[in-house]
Amino acid sequence: MPARTAGLLSAAADLTRAAASVVDGDLPGLPADRLAATRKAIDGIADLRTRLENEPGRDTGRIGRLTAIVRAARHIRDRLIAVAGLPPQNLGEDAPVARVLDRLADVVEAAAAHDDSSTSGRLDLTGQFAALDDQIALLTGPGRRSGARERRLSGLVPARHILSALADDVNELITALAPAPPR
Repeated sequence: MPARTAGLLSAAADLTRAAASVVDGDLPGLPADRLAATRKAIDGIADLRTRLENEPGRDTGRIGRLTAIVRAARHIRDRLIAVAGLPPQNLGEDAPVARVLDRLADVVEAAAAHDDSSTSGRLDLTGQFAALDDQIALLTGPGRRSGARERRLSGLVPARHILSALADDVNELITALAPAPPR
């Protein structure tokens, strides 16, 4: 199980970095190989969970953790596809969307490296979300409305919601990966 979860975390971190590159305009879209690697890693954990479910005297705690890992990883993948699908020109050059994605990738990579100092407690993206919220507030505040302003707002608002849900999914994944408390 540790090798499979490490592979899943590595694939998820790579896909998150690729999404940040897409948002920054450095890539035209998510690379198919990274999407395939993430799908394969998720499927490997799902297969392991299915095998454990079919064993006599199965460990329901471990099965529950694997179910949570698969669910969170699928949500992460789907949300990365969604945020990478937003037009980068609508996110603006200084939009902190890519910075949030980079921070999420850092946390997932730390979990893969078993760095407990980076993954203890809930992920705190207060600063990154504050910068994003400030940009949204500037666009919705008083001032002359323009097409560019509306397009930018139409990218940042959905990105904010996707990123918030993505952070929750990363927290769920990290929590599911935490060692079970001793009995």
